[in-house]
Amino acid sequence: MNKSRLKKIGFRFLLLVCGVLLFVYLPFLHLKKYDEMSLIYRTFIGESSEYQGMIEIWNIDTFESGTMSKTSFLESRAKVFQSKYKGLYFMIRNVTENECFNMIDSGQRPDLFSCSYVVAERVRDYVCAFEAQSADIYPNFLQAGKVDGLIYALPWCAGFYSLISTKEKLEKVGKYSEDVCLADVAFDSGYSYKVGKKEKTSVSLTFGANGKLMPQNAILAYNKNSIVQENGVDTNAKIQTQYSAYSKFVINEATILLGSQRDLFRIQNKQKQGKMEDVLVYPLTGYTDMVQFMMLAKNEDGLRKKYAEKFALFLVEEDSQKAVEKMGMFAVKHFLETSHEGVMRDITLGNFSDCRLFGVFDKIKEFEQS
Repeated sequence: MNKSRLKKIGFRFLLLVCGVLLFVYLPFLHLKKYDEMSLIYRTFIGESSEYQGMIEIWNIDTFESGTMSKTSFLESRAKVFQSKYKGLYFMIRNVTENECFNMIDSGQRPDLFSCSYVVAERVRDYVCAFEAQSADIYPNFLQAGKVDGLIYALPWCAGFYSLISTKEKLEKVGKYSEDVCLADVAFDSGYSYKVGKKEKTSVSLTFGANGKLMPQNAILAYNKNSIVQENGVDTNAKIQTQYSAYSKFVINEATILLGSQRDLFRIQNKQKQGKMEDVLVYPLTGYTDMVQFMMLAKNEDGLRKKYAEKFALFLVEEDSQKAVEKMGMFAVKHFLETSHEGVMRDITLGNFSDCRLFGVFDKIKEFEQS
C-alpha cells in the first residue's frame, strides 16, 4: 500500500473521529439552548425514560394567544422535554371544545388537558389532583386551580385585557386630553358620522366574548362602583369573537376596544406599517379569565401519569416560563427581566397579586355590584 493511499485512509479516519467527537460534545456547548443537534443527541444517547411510549395532550383554546399558537408552543416545549428521556414521545392535539367532548363520549382520553375556564369546568369528572406542589407561581393564580388545598388545574400562561383607542378617535367625540383615562370614558365616547350620504355610528366600546369570556369584568374590577352601561356597548359584544371586535375598532365602528394581548400585537403591527398613530392603551390587570391551565387526566397507568405530571410541572419551570413570552403571552410567575416591549413590558413587570381570578370549577359570572 503506497504512502498516498495511507494518507487518504488516515485523513478519513481523522474526519470520522472528529465527527463523532463533534456529535457527542456539541450539545454541551449549549446547555440552555436546545438546538437540533442537542435534541438528536439526547433523544438517542440520553437516559432512558421509565415510561416508554406516548403522552397525549389535548389543547383546547377559548381565547387568542399573542403571536404563536399554544399548540405550537407546547410542541416546542415537548421536544425539549422528551429529549431528556429516551423512549418518551408526545402528541399534541389541537381540538375544539366540541371535538374534546365528542372524543370523551367515544371513550377517548388524553393524559393532559390544556384548557381555560369554560372547558376546565366541564372536564372536572375526568381529572385528578397533582401529587406535587408547584412553588413561586403567583399565589392568586395558583389558588384559582386549587380545590381543598390540592392543585387540580396548574396555570401555565395568561393574558390580560386592555382598553385601546387613539387620539384621533377620542378627539372626534371631544374626549381627548393629555391625561385622559380610557376606563373613565369607556361608555360615553360613541358618536355619529357620515360616509357619503349615509349616517353611521361608532359605538363607545366594543369587545369580543364569544360566549366564553367575561371582558366586562376587567372594567368592573377597575372601579367596583361602576356598571357596564349597555347603551354605550356594542350590542354584539357578548357573542362576537375577539377578532370581530378588533375589526370594528379598525374600521371606525367603535371608539374604544376592550382587547387582549393579541390585539396589542395587531395594533403594534399597524403602527409599524404607518396605518395607525397616537395609540392610547390602558391595561386592566385587576381581572382576567384568559388563563390556560394544565389538568391531569385520571389514569390507571401510574408511570404514564407520572411523566404527564412531570411535563406539566416542566411548563412552569423558569426556562419554560421565559419561553412563554415567545408566543406573546404572560408568564404566571414574576421575572425581573422580560423580552416584551412597550405596553406588554409594562404589564409583565406589573404586580398581579391583586388580579382577581375565579376558581376553575366556579361558574364565571359578572361581578356583583356593591
